[in-house]
Amino acid sequence: MPKIPTFTTQARPTAEVSSVKADVKVPLTQTIGTALKPVTDVVVKHRVQEKNLENRTEALKLENEALLQFTDTLDRASRLDNKDQAFEIIKTESERIKNTFSNRASNKYVQTIFNNNFYGEVQKGIFKVNTRVSTNILQSLDNEVGVKKNRLLTEAYVSKDPLAFQLIGSELKKLYEDNFKGRIDVDEYNQLINNIPSELEVFEVNQLITNDPVKAIQDLRNKDKFTNLSLDDRISLEREAILSYKPQLKENINNYLVALENGEQIPLNQNAVKEIFGNDAYLNFKETEKNIINFSEYKISLFNSKVGKEGEVVESFPVTEENYAEDLKYKQKLANLLTQKDELIKEDAASLILTYNNEVKSAYDDFIKETDQETKDKKFKKYTDMVYQAQVDMGIDFDLIKIIPNRQATSIVNDYNDRSAVEKIGYLQSLEQQYGDYYGKVLMQLSENGLPPTAKLVSYFNDEKFALSSLSIDTKEEKDRLKNFLKTTDTSFSEVQKDVGDKLEEFREKVLLGNPFNTSKANKELDQITDILTYMTINEMSRGTDLDDASDFATNYINNNFVFEETYFVPRIYNNDRLSSGQIDFVSKKAELIKRHYLEDFDLESFKSVNKDIPEEELNAAILDQGKENGVWLNSADGNGLVFAIKFSDGTFGLVQNKKGDLLKFNFDDDSFKLPGTDIIMDFEKINPNKVLEDKILDLD
Repeated sequence: MPKIPTFTTQARPTAEVSSVKADVKVPLTQTIGTALKPVTDVVVKHRVQEKNLENRTEALKLENEALLQFTDTLDRASRLDNKDQAFEIIKTESERIKNTFSNRASNKYVQTIFNNNFYGEVQKGIFKVNTRVSTNILQSLDNEVGVKKNRLLTEAYVSKDPLAFQLIGSELKKLYEDNFKGRIDVDEYNQLINNIPSELEVFEVNQLITNDPVKAIQDLRNKDKFTNLSLDDRISLEREAILSYKPQLKENINNYLVALENGEQIPLNQNAVKEIFGNDAYLNFKETEKNIINFSEYKISLFNSKVGKEGEVVESFPVTEENYAEDLKYKQKLANLLTQKDELIKEDAASLILTYNNEVKSAYDDFIKETDQETKDKKFKKYTDMVYQAQVDMGIDFDLIKIIPNRQATSIVNDYNDRSAVEKIGYLQSLEQQYGDYYGKVLMQLSENGLPPTAKLVSYFNDEKFALSSLSIDTKEEKDRLKNFLKTTDTSFSEVQKDVGDKLEEFREKVLLGNPFNTSKANKELDQITDILTYMTINEMSRGTDLDDASDFATNYINNNFVFEETYFVPRIYNNDRLSSGQIDFVSKKAELIKRHYLEDFDLESFKSVNKDIPEEELNAAILDQGKENGVWLNSADGNGLVFAIKFSDGTFGLVQNKKGDLLKFNFDDDSFKLPGTDIIMDFEKINPNKVLEDKILDLD
């Protein structure tokens, strides 16, 4: 057979590819396909391998997503304590999840891989859940045993059921036998049964710690008590009792000592102090108690002492050699209370009395406890008399005397403000009836604690028309409504206010002149009155009344209820009663008579002189001349009457007093003929023979 020729390439390598040798020989008998078959096999094999990787990647991705859902299923099943329920959840949910993700496979190969892998994870999950549910079953059984055990113990030791107490031991034994016998180790089970007496005593001690920790400690320290407890249990329970009671006992001690300092006795288990804190701490406590009892007596004496005599109480506090440091500490503490007493007098004198005056406090407690209304009213009157008189006896300034504690005043104000206008009238009337002669003082105190100024005017005038008119505009909403009304007219708020102020000008001048000692307070009250009357005027205008008539209607309640003299005014209404014309005239005549004819009988205290050479007789004569020449009657600071003063050249005033320290003053309702502060009967005929006396007799009739 002839030899098939071959072709050899004649290509010549270039310098750039000198290492390449183009000597591939292809027989002429080969086709292109035959020649490329080895290469095609490689490519096909590679594609098969690549497709296999794609399938596995897709299957793994589906598996990971499916297992995210399946993990939740396993967690839910693992929390159960019933295997049938747990496996049913796994079976149902795993099938659902498998189908969901299997159907998303792009081909059957991916589907097969996913199904196989997912089933494998399901099998592993079942094993884990089986273990966990087994644990849950045991734990649930233990929990339910514990619940029943606590119920049995509670019935026996807390509810004090006699039958339950008698059967508690056998009931616990049966409970353990039914649920633990054969399930746990024999030795462990026997120990559980043998420990029942100790378990019962542990529960009993815990109940005692809650109810009476001191007795629990004492019983735990008694070897004849709780004999079934181990030493470790005794020590642990005693420590628990001490730790639980220490904070409470410490607070009880502090409260006891604070109460003791204020003269009160509250219960304290002093034996517990020794048991809990030890003997040294107990001895320190008793020493502190003794010091506080001694200090308390002086503290109460200080707070009940007459104003200005507190320093004497402080100085009388004993400082002994054997207790020098402690005595000195408490004496300084007593001195520090001077400021506290002064602040209480200024801010809340009634609370001062109720806190430190045992007699008044007892009367108040007696009133609170009384249930019969008629008797209760009498006891309330007794209390108010006592709280008032106690402050008078202490020498507290009349303006500062309070009938009720400020906290009670605030409560009354809040109650008043929550009522309608008509209800407010009735409320004020009930207060007046309740407090009687002290209603004026109570009203002043309520005003200081936020009572609207209208309430004071309503009580003063005791006029139903004024009450309804003023109280109807006593809210912000109503005042805003009236302001909006003015905007529809040609009259401004300032014009109304000025018109009212002009018609009150004489009243303002007399009030400020008649009470020059507290013009700030007087100005504030006058501004409040002007404000009320301004809104009353606008309210009348809203009914069609012109400005002049409307302001007359409002201001006449003021201008027609006071009688103005040169340096003072006399109210026509005093302590909620209308003074007769005869009494008002009697006040002015009495003031004139004293100044003209009876100053020397009052025994005026003379002004002091820096020149010691001036005889006392000359000083006495000088003060008498000053009184007759420059003396004036002014409204007293408490608003109850008139007080005599000397007006100096610089426009200031100096109150005069007698050599006993009493001011020359009398109240508006004082209808006696006596010279104030003396037993001297004054002769009114020195002013106008027969006239004043006749008027007075007629007025009294």
